Amino acid sequence: MSTSRQAPPGQTDPDGPAATHEPPPSARLGAFGLVHPFPSTLVAVSTGALGLIAGGTIAQAAVLALAMGGFQASIGTINDLRDRDDDARTQPWKPIPSGRVSPRTARSIAVVGAVVGALGSLALGPGALLVGLFGYGLGLAYDLRLKRTAWGWLCFAIALPLVPVYAWLGVGEGLPPQAATLFLLGALAGTELAIANGLVDAPGDGRLGGLGIAVRLGATKARAAMAVASLGVLGVAWVSIGTGAAAASPASLGTGVTALVIGSLVVVAGVAMSLRHAAAWSWRGWQAQGMGVAILALAWLVVVTQ
Repeated sequence: MSTSRQAPPGQTDPDGPAATHEPPPSARLGAFGLVHPFPSTLVAVSTGALGLIAGGTIAQAAVLALAMGGFQASIGTINDLRDRDDDARTQPWKPIPSGRVSPRTARSIAVVGAVVGALGSLALGPGALLVGLFGYGLGLAYDLRLKRTAWGWLCFAIALPLVPVYAWLGVGEGLPPQAATLFLLGALAGTELAIANGLVDAPGDGRLGGLGIAVRLGATKARAAMAVASLGVLGVAWVSIGTGAAAASPASLGTGVTALVIGSLVVVAGVAMSLRHAAAWSWRGWQAQGMGVAILALAWLVVVTQ
């Protein structure tokens, strides 16, 4: 599918005059794409790993991953339910407009995911339940209202630093170490990923009159803001590990620093991909940045906690 469009009045065309919106590789996932498997799996697995870093048992880590996976699958499904009419015009290959999944089935999946997330969080304690439900609420706010406004990025910026808090509370360890720095890192990373994700959706959002951050800023400014946020993430991560590094064991320090280097390189590669104008590169770029941020966060916490 290849279409051209005009940018909304007063807005910069996110992808230039020859913009296209070809099906991304995720279109090949069929019905499974309803739950947005890449981000859902990445966040779920990262949450379980965070539980282990915090000192939790394998069982606690598994419950953390399962509960977070349920929340994420529900958020992804509700996103597709909310956008099904728009997707029929701009992304007809998606599970609901293509007819692979009925709206009724999608609603059932969303409910099951939410229940799995809530019950798993409850099993981990009231603190984890409260933070888990708050994060889930941010996801719903993004899906149902804020996605195509100038404020959708705030949901990412607030929700991302809550993930390690959720993991630490879930294993009974209170707040993570260097919580203030962690919140700054999470807010910067959430902003970076929100813009990167917005660049993927910008062609369709622009045609539908949406004013998400990437459309509102325009392609050039959005990519610049994304790059600046990523530099902030890398800068804060590397500058702030000094205190933790001094107390870390040589083995933990070596493992953590190696992983920090890998995560940093993946983030940089993802930003480079997102700076390209082709829609396929934007899609690859935000996924690479998501993976890089996850590696970076896990590595940073290994250094400052071990």
